[in-house]
Amino acid sequence: MKNKFLLVLILITSVPIFLYASDASFTVSAGSTFTITNTATLDVDGDVLINGKFDADNGTVRLTEEWNKASAATFTGGTSTVEFYGTAISTISGDSSFYNFTCTAAGKQINFTDGTDQTVKNTFTLTGTSANKIKLRSTTDATKWDITFPNGTQSVNYVDVKDSDANTNVVYCYTSINSGNNNANWIFEVQALICYSSGTLVAPWNRTLDDNTTTWSDKAA
Repeated sequence: MKNKFLLVLILITSVPIFLYASDASFTVSAGSTFTITNTATLDVDGDVLINGKFDADNGTVRLTEEWNKASAATFTGGTSTVEFYGTAISTISGDSSFYNFTCTAAGKQINFTDGTDQTVKNTFTLTGTSANKIKLRSTTDATKWDITFPNGTQSVNYVDVKDSDANTNVVYCYTSINSGNNNANWIFEVQALICYSSGTLVAPWNRTLDDNTTTWSDKAA
């Protein structure tokens, strides 16, 4: 069992502070508020459990395992970055709105609780390798999880995605795997368009489709 601890932070200088929790669960208890300021980094070798109010402001939150936000809890992303690292399987529970979401741990698996919707407002970065892709999975096989990605920058490479709907915008991941064919709005490959031209067409045109080949001709023809 992981140890729980209470962390009280008082900032008396403008120097960024690095907080490290070794083999522990960082818990924001119900009725309490925790705020990261001065671009501080909270590094948790374990779980982040949000039952109260967590304001990440302009800081960085790094964790290796579970991100769990209770339905009555509040997470304010501000301009923060939440990073999943390490080799342990991570699980995201509850709906959260992240500003920057990142994982560059090749071979890592992140499970998303089925039926939840994670929002990424700014940058969405996932970078595995060709041999060790980052796996994105639902906690219930064949039951979808959602990601809402409005208008930020995305860099998604070498991932293995299953049972996901991308809302608002598509996610481009050309070097990745579409596992199970149960994903929506994830673009895994570039569709080639080959055009053959012979002669001159006079508008209006006529289009015929035969055996996946589109043929354009003069409408009068």
